[in-house]
Amino acid sequence: MEIKDGFMATPVLRGFTEIKKLYEIVKFHKCMICGGYVRYMISQRKKVHPADDIDIYCPNMDAYNQLAEDLKQLGFEVQMETEVALSFKKRKEPEWIACPKVQLIKAKNQGAIVATGPIWDILESFDFSVVRCGLYDENTAIADAHFLEDDNSGKVRIKNIHCPISSMARCMKYRVKGFYTSPRESLKLFLDWEQRDDDYRQKISDMLQRDDLSKEEVDQLEALLRID
Repeated sequence: MEIKDGFMATPVLRGFTEIKKLYEIVKFHKCMICGGYVRYMISQRKKVHPADDIDIYCPNMDAYNQLAEDLKQLGFEVQMETEVALSFKKRKEPEWIACPKVQLIKAKNQGAIVATGPIWDILESFDFSVVRCGLYDENTAIADAHFLEDDNSGKVRIKNIHCPISSMARCMKYRVKGFYTSPRESLKLFLDWEQRDDDYRQKISDMLQRDDLSKEEVDQLEALLRID
C-alpha cells in the first residue's frame, strides 16, 4: 500500500466485526468508510468514545446511486435526506444490531468540501487531524500523520476551516468526545472569521439570529456553513 505524504498506515484495533457485512457491500461498490467510526477503530486511547454513525464516501455519483439502491434493497430504511447525505435508520435485526447508523455522503465537491474522488482527496479536506482517517481493509486504516499524537493527547488540531462557525460547533462536539481545543487552535477560527468578506459574515449573522427561516433559507445557511 502506497501512503501519501502527510498520512500513515495504522492497525485496526476494534469495531470491524460489527460492520463486516456493511464493509463487504461498500467495498463491492469501491466506496470508502471514513471519519469518526474509523477513528474509533484505530484509536489507541484506553477509553475510546464510540462513533454515533458510520460515514460512507463514494468515488462518484454513479457509485453513490448504486450503493444507495443496494442498501434500500437490503432493507435499510431512509431516515432523512439532505443536500449533503442520505441517512438510514439503525437496523434492529440481530445481524445488523451492532452496526451503527449508516450515513451515505453524496458524491459532490463544493468549495473546500471534497466528498468524491480518491480517498486521499477526501481525507485531505477533513477538518480535524483525528477524523482524517479511512478504512483500507479489515486490518489496516489510513490516518493523518498527526492522528496518534493528537488522539492520544486528546487534542483538536484544525487542518481545514470550511466555516469558522461550524468548526467551532464541531470543536464543542468533540469536547464531549474527550478532545480539547487549545486557545491557539481556537484563534485560527477567529482569524478566519475576520478574513471573510462582509457579505458572507452578514448573511450568517442575520440567519443565525432568526428562528423563522424558510426551507430555502435553511438550505442556504447549511451551504454557507459548509463551503469555503
